Amino acid sequence: MIDASNTVLYVGKARNLKKRVSSYFQKTQTSHRLQNLVNQINHIEIMITLNETEALLLENQLIKKFLPKYNILLRDDKSYPYIILTDHEYPRLSSHRGKRVGKASYFGPYTSGLAVRETIKLIQAVFKLRTCRDTFFKNRSRPCLLYQLQKCTAPCVGHISPENYKDDIKHAELLLTGRSREIIKLLKNHMTLASESQQYELAAKLRDQITHIEHIQTKQAVSTTKADSDVFVVVTLSSIKAVEVLSIREGNLIQHQIFYPKIFSDVDDQEILSAFISLYYLDINKSKPKEIIINTKLDDAALLERALNLKVKVAQRGERKRWIEMAEITGLQAVETKLIAENRYQSRLEQLQKIFKLKKLPERLECFDISHHGGEATLASCVVFDQSGPAKKQYRKFNITGITASDDYAAIKQVIFRRYKRVEDLPDIIFIDGGKGQLKKAEEAFLELNRSPSLLVAISKGPDRRPGEEQLFLSGQKNAMLIPSDSEALHLIQHIRDESHRFALMSHRAKKRSNSRKALNQSKK
Repeated sequence: MIDASNTVLYVGKARNLKKRVSSYFQKTQTSHRLQNLVNQINHIEIMITLNETEALLLENQLIKKFLPKYNILLRDDKSYPYIILTDHEYPRLSSHRGKRVGKASYFGPYTSGLAVRETIKLIQAVFKLRTCRDTFFKNRSRPCLLYQLQKCTAPCVGHISPENYKDDIKHAELLLTGRSREIIKLLKNHMTLASESQQYELAAKLRDQITHIEHIQTKQAVSTTKADSDVFVVVTLSSIKAVEVLSIREGNLIQHQIFYPKIFSDVDDQEILSAFISLYYLDINKSKPKEIIINTKLDDAALLERALNLKVKVAQRGERKRWIEMAEITGLQAVETKLIAENRYQSRLEQLQKIFKLKKLPERLECFDISHHGGEATLASCVVFDQSGPAKKQYRKFNITGITASDDYAAIKQVIFRRYKRVEDLPDIIFIDGGKGQLKKAEEAFLELNRSPSLLVAISKGPDRRPGEEQLFLSGQKNAMLIPSDSEALHLIQHIRDESHRFALMSHRAKKRSNSRKALNQSKK
């Protein structure tokens, strides 16, 4: 369904096309969402497929391509971290965010960076895979500290053969996909063979790996069966609907995820689940279990079973019912935490509006910070906060050139000028990490641009640089403003300032690493 400007509004599939399309044009239509959709339709394009499975696959591809406004959309998973094993003779174990690149094997997505770090730490303890970058790996002449700590087998200097390392990689992949019983069986066979051939050191190593994995199993076990299942439930709290997913492999809960699909308020749980499940597997390219467990019947369950090659079961009793209850409790807790955080953030925005005597609630805040190392590789960061909190996709970094080394004042003037030279709408508040000097240079940049910001604020750490004693210098005011240390407004300002500093420091370190690699490559040439 397409509007007058050729924008795709909605993509749908149907066995009976006439019946499905005519249902949108009923005079008794009560759904506001569908009424708005119909009012915007200019024309309808139709594609015929040979069967329902092909229709489901095509629907998924078109939704992914056009992101129609009136479809249920699975939000972009680029912010979710993955664990990867790189395509190398000695594959590297590491974390990854963003677009998939190369031929690496991806495992995830995981719910947080902490979950990824803990999993990598666990695999290092069991299989001692390398985590160093390829540039570091190929330039080693002796083992690094991780080898001494028994967290790496030092493939960089040939302390392990490619064949043995490949075995460790295979076992790590089994562990990452929840096949721990399979690994234990393999390792026990290897241990028996090693013992019989009097390779006692190898047998002891395999024994230790088995002990580690059995310990993990004990901690993870949630089932008395060897089930491979994904559990899906829709949870609703206040105005928020979310989908909680539990991944269970061989009876072990290996991870849980919470998703907040883009939906309209009048969409029922069955429609959310049906759309979400197909997007979850077809869009993210996840490995599929033997069955998925849901808490409500779906009209197109048979179609999903054929298209995804798995069983769809409604939990009614026993262990599967317990998994559903676990997912509902976990999901509601996550949504409640999200609501509390959002309400707290809104309260902080209201306090900020009151402190600065703004006519309306600020909708967009930006903050700048400068980072360099002894004047080298100077970089400026710009972080953005909107009405929901940090808008990380809108963060920007600027390489600062053409100034005297360590001249933070000139750096601030340059980044302010460059940032707002092309941006049409200025934010409600612009923060700068600094004092009167930085504020003055920012004002000079706006004078040269012939523009006037709504509010320009410099955040100084105060005489003793202690949190809670920040001094705020506002454009057009001579004296510093002090805000009580327990003020919600000050806590928000500190959050914005600290996020700007974190992003600047992270970006600067990445730039230094890049410069070091370039210098090393040049010296080799």
